[in-house]
Amino acid sequence: TNLQGAEVGCYFGKDITLTEVNSGAQYALNNLSKPTVINFWFTTCAPCCEEMPEINAFHEEYAGAIDTVAVHQMGESIDVIRQFLAGYEDIHNELWKDYSIGFALDQVHGENNETLYYYLGGKTAWPMTVVLNESGYVIYRIDGKMEHDDFTQLRSILDAELAK
Repeated sequence: TNLQGAEVGCYFGKDITLTEVNSGAQYALNNLSKPTVINFWFTTCAPCCEEMPEINAFHEEYAGAIDTVAVHQMGESIDVIRQFLAGYEDIHNELWKDYSIGFALDQVHGENNETLYYYLGGKTAWPMTVVLNESGYVIYRIDGKMEHDDFTQLRSILDAELAK
C-alpha cells in the first residue's frame, strides 16, 4: 500500500492525467501550472452535491489563479456523468454543466490498478478535497463536506501560496 504523498506537506508526484468529461481539457497532475483543487464526489452523495456550488464559487473567486477539477468516483460511465451534469441544478438554479470547474472520472492507474482517490489517501469519505500546489505538493486536504470555516482556511493557504 503506497499512501506516500497523500498528507499535507508530501509530494504527490504521480504521473496521472485527468480528462474533463465535456471539453476534453487535460489536468496533468505531475506537471501543474497553478495550484489545483481536486474534489472527489459521486452523483448520489448528498454532501457532495451540497458543497459543489461552493466549490464552483470558490473557483470563480480565484478565476485564472487556480484549477479545480471535481473527480467522480469510478463505477459510472462518462455518459451517465454527462447526463447528470446536463440535468442537475444547484440551489441557485444553475446547471452544473455551466460551472467553470472541470469534471473528470476517476480511473485506475499504474501496475496496481489504484485510483487517484486511493493515491491521495481516500478510504471511505466522500466528498474529499485535496489541493496540490504548482510544484505538486499537497497543501490542503479534508475528508467530508467543506464548511464555511474550511473555505476560510483554504483561502488563507491559497493566498499565501499565490503570494510566493
